[in-house]
Amino acid sequence: MPQPQLSPTLVVSIQRSGLNWIRYCVEALTGRRTPGRVLLVDTPLQAPTVFDRSHDALGLTDRADSAPAWVVATRHDHRRALLLLRDYRETFVRHASGDPAQMRHFVGNIRWFDAFEGEKLVAWYEDFTQDAAALAPVLRFLGVEPERLEGFDLADHQARSRALYDRNQADGGGSMTRADPTNMTFHQSRASPADLARWEAWTRAELGPLFDRYLGRYTTAPT
Repeated sequence: MPQPQLSPTLVVSIQRSGLNWIRYCVEALTGRRTPGRVLLVDTPLQAPTVFDRSHDALGLTDRADSAPAWVVATRHDHRRALLLLRDYRETFVRHASGDPAQMRHFVGNIRWFDAFEGEKLVAWYEDFTQDAAALAPVLRFLGVEPERLEGFDLADHQARSRALYDRNQADGGGSMTRADPTNMTFHQSRASPADLARWEAWTRAELGPLFDRYLGRYTTAPT
């Protein structure tokens, strides 16, 4: 049964794009519970929540972990949207097993976000997971005051966050880069150049000019 929308802010991200890190930071800095499996704060979710969340903003899949697509499908009064993006090649290997058809909600999220008319922010995984300066505006967008980051030991909290991720995502193998957390091409290194080129061609065809706007930093072939 759908629950009532609790927040004017929606965070949109495909799986394994840094949402757990954002949740960890919000909970560590505010003491407030965020939507999803219990992370740091073990209390019931109460209104107003910091944000709503969806892995599938257009409701293109029926995966349980893509819920709550109903947040977007049944309510249209989100005033703010945050899009978390990771190198799509990493996601192809880890999440989609190299099958472009499994990435339709990834491109759907970008289309939805680009058309969204409210206040919005896009954040890239390799920035906000590695750099406090890039993390700060993301948290500020979610209503976390910048002053709360003073004295925030990024490396220590990253290690704590990965440990919690390993616990909560054990059925999916947990963190695959725990031994080398700054390696942003870990998964795609297992793919062939031909596969990388094929995935880029598919994603470009699906997104058109939105590819360069949102994913141009990951280009592997001349445009």
